[in-house]
Amino acid sequence: PSPWSTALAVRTLLVLDRVDIDLRSIARTMGRRQHAGGWSNRELGVPRPDVTAVVLGTLTRVGRGAADLDAAWEWLSTSMDDADRHRTFVVSTVLENLAQLRPKDRFVGELVRLLLDARMDVGGKRVWAAYSAVNNALVEPSVAHTARAVVALRTATAVVDHPEVEDAIGQAVHWLAAEPNDDGITEILRVDPDRPGLDVPVAHFTSAHVVQALVGQAGVSRTRLEGAFDTLWASYVPAEGLWAWRQDGQLPIWMSHDAVAALRVAALAGFPSPHEPETGARIVPTPGGPPQPPDPPGH
Repeated sequence: PSPWSTALAVRTLLVLDRVDIDLRSIARTMGRRQHAGGWSNRELGVPRPDVTAVVLGTLTRVGRGAADLDAAWEWLSTSMDDADRHRTFVVSTVLENLAQLRPKDRFVGELVRLLLDARMDVGGKRVWAAYSAVNNALVEPSVAHTARAVVALRTATAVVDHPEVEDAIGQAVHWLAAEPNDDGITEILRVDPDRPGLDVPVAHFTSAHVVQALVGQAGVSRTRLEGAFDTLWASYVPAEGLWAWRQDGQLPIWMSHDAVAALRVAALAGFPSPHEPETGARIVPTPGGPPQPPDPPGH
């Protein structure tokens, strides 16, 4: 089990309002994995900022266990290296989590500035590529990274008024609304050029992030959103009740987390999912366990 997947599993359970899980025990286990102030999924001398931010946000919700959350915040705000500060995925992930904890903190404002400065111009609209520390002529704009950045910036502006951010979100939403390619993509975070075994592959469930970025936004056609939903549901495996990374058939917990988060945002915005797939999954009662939900009609 990794801190990243465990933290996102806990987040998913919270969204699903599951209370029959010993979250305190999980929190204690995650706390014991802390080192040098933060968390990593790799054997590294220093933590990963994306993993640390997700675990920090999760433990703040369920209890710190044995973790030192102040040390995690201190590490994030002072120790992110230059490469990570130019990775849209990393900055977006850290911002989305920390903006919910201390929205007016100086470091949150710094992350917002990093994202705004990382944009590239595409047809008069400023959007995001995966990495910003290179000449714009050498990189392509990314639907996945632009959607992630929109969600992160919107999280920050939910509690702090920032007109420049609102304009940036508006430009990105306009661009995303005209870009129908919602296929998943993978990027490689190169931690140490001399140690390829430490490379971190990050797979992006693009359609789930696009749904979160576009649902409820003015000027976004229903057809565009339904296309994103089609792609999201195409990865659903009814027999498992989970979403699969179709490139290799794995069932990563982060993918189901992103899907559940997207469907929740859509439901809160009053946009019904155009699909109602049968899950095919059956819950087997455990003797003496909590009451189980009944099978839906027809099952």
